[in-house]
Amino acid sequence: MRQILKDLYFGNIQPNEKTFSKNTDFAKAVKNLEKNEALLREALNAEGKAALDEYQAADGKINEITNLQCFIDGFRLGTKLTLAALSEDDGELRPLV
Repeated sequence: MRQILKDLYFGNIQPNEKTFSKNTDFAKAVKNLEKNEALLREALNAEGKAALDEYQAADGKINEITNLQCFIDGFRLGTKLTLAALSEDDGELRPLV
């Protein structure tokens, strides 16, 4: 338990940083996204490329906000489950021991 607290304090825990394996559905989706972005960029004029850049920046910001909120919600749920498991309020029946 102490080690995870030390890792958190020293910044060794980065839940937002992930890698992925090749040949997974995720990797295929990333490759498809990159291929189609390149095709779009070739087809667009300067104004269209600027609009695509703005779109990607806004989409990235939305994803950042959503991912942060999902992390917070998940952390809170896990904490609530832990608190419920440790609660002494077991209802009407009490354990014998």
